[in-house]
Amino acid sequence: MAQDYYAVLGLEKSASADQIKKAYRKLALKYHPDKNPDDKQAEERFKQITEAYAVLSDPEKKKQYDQLRPVKGQDYLMRLTIPFRQAVLGGERRVDFDRDGQVEHLQVRIPPGVESGQKLRIPGKGGASAAKGPAGDLILEITVTPDHRFRREGRDLYTTVKVPFTGACLGTSVDVETLEESKRVKVKPGTRAGSKIRLKGFGVPGRPGREAGDLYAVIEIAVPAKLTDEQQRLIEQLQESGL
Repeated sequence: MAQDYYAVLGLEKSASADQIKKAYRKLALKYHPDKNPDDKQAEERFKQITEAYAVLSDPEKKKQYDQLRPVKGQDYLMRLTIPFRQAVLGGERRVDFDRDGQVEHLQVRIPPGVESGQKLRIPGKGGASAAKGPAGDLILEITVTPDHRFRREGRDLYTTVKVPFTGACLGTSVDVETLEESKRVKVKPGTRAGSKIRLKGFGVPGRPGREAGDLYAVIEIAVPAKLTDEQQRLIEQLQESGL
């Protein structure tokens, strides 16, 4: 049952049979359709009063009703957009939402590693129960905004790193941006475009019992748009040598 029949009649659960009868007669007289012609709200209220009295005035039905567990309030669904880095690393985010006509403010903890489509449940922040039961929950459906530096596959992250042509041929060192800092890594001689350098443990943080993901630096060979005369001459010599 979705309604609190005692609340419909304006009574406490401890009300006596005589109090139930008096409350019903008073309310039924007030909301009777004959006294409220063409008033849909009064008509609906009269139906609720009649239904409540039909249960509470019958000793057996009242006993069964009193033994019910309270009906939980309605759950509220809210879509929450968070930036990529917060989705990966976690943190706190302020949420403002309308709850039963009043604006509430919450500091919500975002666990590390959440993804778009995942739902977070905030207990007790949904609708109030009509039957004096527990309030419903607030359910946050997560949308993660893309990041211009990283993309995610499961618990692993990928980023692109540009390496000069000479560095790809001879080997070099480059800085790879992670979510929190830059790491200097070596590029082996003869590295090809599309090769990946693995930074273990620099992906999505692990939850209890799980390891963190990895970060992969995907190599992109940087080809200069314009060469100096000296560079042009040297490149032509390399071409003549068969490189």
